[in-house]
Amino acid sequence: MNLYIMAAIACFILFVEGIPLIKKGSRRDSITFIVIFVIAASISSMQSLGLAVPNPSDWYRWAFSPLASLLKGVLY
Repeated sequence: MNLYIMAAIACFILFVEGIPLIKKGSRRDSITFIVIFVIAASISSMQSLGLAVPNPSDWYRWAFSPLASLLKGVLY
């Protein structure tokens, strides 16, 4: 049921925000809006279905762990 509510809200937002951008002819804004909208709708759908949503802080920790260990070796 949550997925249907989320889909209805997403369609409403798309019609209220997306259609005027497309009609105005601002191509960059339309493409940016659609890309961000699809990403947000995908993450929201995953959450409403109970799937695991990746946490960005885990990616930061993974990316900066070599630098952190290097700095620990230098500073301590």
